[in-house]
Amino acid sequence: MLRQHHHQRSERQVHLRRTRVRRSALRRAASSHHGDPWKLFGLCRNRDTGETVLWSEANGDFVSAELGYDGSGYGELRARATEIGPWEKFFTPNTPGYGNTYFLSYANEGFVSAELGYTGDSYAKLRARATDVGPWETIRW
Repeated sequence: MLRQHHHQRSERQVHLRRTRVRRSALRRAASSHHGDPWKLFGLCRNRDTGETVLWSEANGDFVSAELGYDGSGYGELRARATEIGPWEKFFTPNTPGYGNTYFLSYANEGFVSAELGYTGDSYAKLRARATDVGPWETIRW
């Protein structure tokens, strides 16, 4: 579930970020789990450019498309960044509340997917590595 904030996060808030490292990747949430704090994310979107930043409401850390891994770990979205850099910036084409959208990572130009082709612990992880937009990359907001 995404919560839109219409204001920019202050520099003071960014410097107060926690430094705790979390190893779990973001996953597509089942609709029955709305309200669970670890599944709530805030966002800030520049209306002119579409640049979008997400952060976890549970730990306050920014969401990154982690590109330092190979194989199935490449492009995983994780909420553990304490500052905004290239891996934390995404493009979204429309404003929340106007139907479906997608997230495109600025760092690798990969579309964010809820990858449903995996089983077990890797099922439905969000990864920024798709080359085009389809059902797995479409997000309703």
